[in-house]
Amino acid sequence: MIKRIVLILLFLAAVAVGVWTGLSVRLKWQQFQPDSEPSRIAAAETTKVSDTWDQAVAKVKEDRPDASGVRVETPPELQHYPERHWFLATQVAEIAKYGVHTCQDYMDLAAMIERGEMVTLPEAEAKELHEKIATVGEEIVKDKPGMKPMWDMLTALAKKH
Repeated sequence: MIKRIVLILLFLAAVAVGVWTGLSVRLKWQQFQPDSEPSRIAAAETTKVSDTWDQAVAKVKEDRPDASGVRVETPPELQHYPERHWFLATQVAEIAKYGVHTCQDYMDLAAMIERGEMVTLPEAEAKELHEKIATVGEEIVKDKPGMKPMWDMLTALAKKH
């Protein structure tokens, strides 16, 4: 009788180990699929966004007619409130309304990269961006000399990467 109970328990343990192994292998296999559906969808959405972004940039760069003497009306959505805290509160409310997720730490950053929400710039574009930022930083340091140590630290860090 005891032998039967021990054999049944051993059999159940072997089945449990087999099921656990099968599930863990399946999860790992799914994790490393290079051509998964979410990555293709994210790539398609990124392409759509970059196309609309390029169109918007081209529209901004277009020549504008001479508008001397014409009063420009600022839309109410872009006007600041007299109380700056109210303006910031409306920004926070809009972020909550549209569910904009901001990156809080490296774990969030890694998750955003994995989901395709954050991408690495090609080397040439990264270099161009660093050159543009450098001129802006130099202008800030001229206006606020106290910011020079921080700017030097940031440029040194950017050169490392």
